Amino acid sequence: MKLFPLLIIQTLILAGVVNVCVADTDSTDSWISKGEAFTDQGQFDNAIAAFDKAIAMAPQNSTILVLKGVALQKSGQYEKAIRAYDQAIQLSPEKEAAWLNTGKSLLKLEKYEEAVKAFSTTIEIAPEDEEAWVGMGDALISLDKPGRAAEAYEQALSIDQKNPKAWAGKGETLAKQGQYDDAIAALDKATTINPNDAYTWNRKGEVLAALGKLNEAASAFGQASSIREDPKILSAKGDVLLKLGRYSEAYAAFDKAAGYDPSNGAVWIGKGVALAGTGKKTEAIAAFEQAIARDPTAADAWYQKGVVLSGINRSGDALEAYDQALRQNPGNTEAWMKKGEVHASQGESDDAAKAFDQATDINPGDISAWIKKGDALVESGKYQGAMTAYSTALDIDSKDYDLWKKQGAVLMHMGKYGDAVVAFNQSLIRYPDDPSLWIAKGDALKNVGKNEDAIESYNRAIAIDPQNAVAWSSKGDAYKGLLKYNDALQAYGQALTINPSDNGTIISRNFIVNSTKERTIKG
Repeated sequence: MKLFPLLIIQTLILAGVVNVCVADTDSTDSWISKGEAFTDQGQFDNAIAAFDKAIAMAPQNSTILVLKGVALQKSGQYEKAIRAYDQAIQLSPEKEAAWLNTGKSLLKLEKYEEAVKAFSTTIEIAPEDEEAWVGMGDALISLDKPGRAAEAYEQALSIDQKNPKAWAGKGETLAKQGQYDDAIAALDKATTINPNDAYTWNRKGEVLAALGKLNEAASAFGQASSIREDPKILSAKGDVLLKLGRYSEAYAAFDKAAGYDPSNGAVWIGKGVALAGTGKKTEAIAAFEQAIARDPTAADAWYQKGVVLSGINRSGDALEAYDQALRQNPGNTEAWMKKGEVHASQGESDDAAKAFDQATDINPGDISAWIKKGDALVESGKYQGAMTAYSTALDIDSKDYDLWKKQGAVLMHMGKYGDAVVAFNQSLIRYPDDPSLWIAKGDALKNVGKNEDAIESYNRAIAIDPQNAVAWSSKGDAYKGLLKYNDALQAYGQALTINPSDNGTIISRNFIVNSTKERTIKG
């Protein structure tokens, strides 16, 4: 009979324990613990929800707001993270972690001036916070202030000589200051200290790429991406591989990057360029269209699409793509150049010249634009304009010997034979074994009445190429100009032996033969 009250007592005790347990699982600390665990597991939405529960219970607790900010930051929600940190700072103005992480989020948002202020405040609160000094350096180097950045990295290293990020930052500043050997040494130090830090390998890759050490840069980015397959690292790796012409590997890097960040148009552009490099033109165009679908104002996507379209002879579509690129970026010299090349390939010389004219207006120092403008004007028969374009190009590079040959040909069209001789002589400095140049020079000399000098030029051509019928025929013309008809007939005979169907030579030879007969009859 006494057992019943005992059971009641035991039941009541157990109920109290259960209630205590339930209450405990719903406490502020328990939600904080859950949030931290979810953050460590990468379950950021669950972590944020847990921290919100904790904040609802303890709205004046700035630490919870910082923890929520970290979860938001790790999930890429940088603006929301900053708002959480701001709330923490309102409660605790000297909350070191809130200021530090605000700076980190601002770095991600590329708000470098604001990041400097946040890190400065962190350092005022905690002068020995090496992360803040590194962050300060990163912001300053992004603002192109390598001197101040170097000081920040040195401060971080004075606190911890084994901070790999500080060594990596120092390496980047040294590279910007032209101290390349020291830069590489600093980056090597960083990767030696922590060979498993993707950030450090990435910085090393960036510096090596800037120095033109592309193979080493590709290796560094490869190390970084093997540690963490971050889309930015993969894209940087892809860019370097494109420059190396390693298109299949570049495609693999961009393809992975697109998997992680499919909304990034730049990744699709890189993927398209890589596909074009492997000969997969249709797939490349589709990739560029993916980039355009994400951002219709992406000038580079339109430009690259135009390049591929022109390469498969879809000239109309290519011109439309270049026009779209130029609407977004009228200062794109390369787009104007490519547009001009398409017009030129279509025989639209005037339109080509106009496009090249735009290119030279934007970049007067671009020698290729001046040359192509000259070529288009030649095709239009506008020799004066062509000569001006070529002359401007020669002012940029007077040792472009191919260009001297073009200039000589234009001067011949204009009847400026003496100037043409000068131009051909310049070209002969580089190409003394080019028979066509000796013939061209000979023709110019012949046109100013210097037949003896012309014959010498033709003889040089014949010495290089004894079977050159044009040289023999031109030599005959020069002898004819000197009234040395027997020598002329001999030269014409050689030309016709090589090319019996050359009507010009036949007419010239027959003229001399007939003239000789008439003189004989009259005599």
